Amino acid sequence: MTGKAINIDTEKNSLFIRLLMIKEMSVIVPIIVLIIIGVYVNPNFLNKNNLWSLMRTASFMGIVAIPVGFLLTTKSLDLSVGQVVASSGIIFAIITIKRGVPLPLAVVLILFYAGFVGYINGFLIVDVGLPAFLTTLGMQFVLSGITSYITRGEGFRGFPDWFNAIGQVRFMGFVTVEMWVMLFLAVVGHIILTKTVLGQQILLIGTNALTADLCGMNVKKIRKGAHMITSICGAVAAILFCARTAQATSGTGSEWDLQLMVAALLGGTSMYGGTTSVIGTVLGMIYMRLLINVLLMLGLHADWQFVGMGISMVLAILFNVYRTRILEK
Repeated sequence: MTGKAINIDTEKNSLFIRLLMIKEMSVIVPIIVLIIIGVYVNPNFLNKNNLWSLMRTASFMGIVAIPVGFLLTTKSLDLSVGQVVASSGIIFAIITIKRGVPLPLAVVLILFYAGFVGYINGFLIVDVGLPAFLTTLGMQFVLSGITSYITRGEGFRGFPDWFNAIGQVRFMGFVTVEMWVMLFLAVVGHIILTKTVLGQQILLIGTNALTADLCGMNVKKIRKGAHMITSICGAVAAILFCARTAQATSGTGSEWDLQLMVAALLGGTSMYGGTTSVIGTVLGMIYMRLLINVLLMLGLHADWQFVGMGISMVLAILFNVYRTRILEK
């Protein structure tokens, strides 16, 4: 009897360890819980229209959340990316609607603009040595002030009909352009992270930057590149959002920063660097939209979403710390 009991306990511990080794478990369980609550409150919670709306919004933010996960892996962060989204959309609208710049050229200019913002962040953090938190927070204020001054609280309309039509396209009646873009970035990001030398370098830099430097890796270049790509993806999301809504407003993306970080942390990215999961980050973004959806269905005020996000972030960090300690034993 004792031998059987020991075997059962060993099997349970083994299963528990195997589940802990799945980084995405920190978001899979909460998603299941939210779906159960959503279906209980509203039996039509999982209908096609609700899922489509949820996935569409998650896709816009997922486009930016994926590189944010990579950035966190290098032990950096970007609190200005939400304002990069907002300012990119506004500037894109101004140069196309007000200045008559051809849309293809405007897209290129906006991507260069966002890349330049990311380069400034990376330069100040990596080369000058300023703290990432303060640097990107300062950039957030700068971009927010400039955007508010330009818009005066007003939006911009007047994009060409063919451009607006891009935002309404549905493949197979469900998949939108932004969903394809997020899927593309997720596949590319996953391949880079798991199958390439660059992915291993990113993980090593987050684990031990000094060791990575001694191994001959260009640590500064990779870290600055992560900041630039994050900002560029923010611009891509802004352009696609303009196509979806046929307008540009200063509020688009301005409150994304916290949600993007929570999504990455929930998905298995560590605040201490060195580990991330592209699949987990995408699932984390879906969780964030599910959370807001369920809270609204429960009749709670929209401000409760921030309470939910804050609790989710703390729980995600606690889970990652607990997971690391268990696996190191």
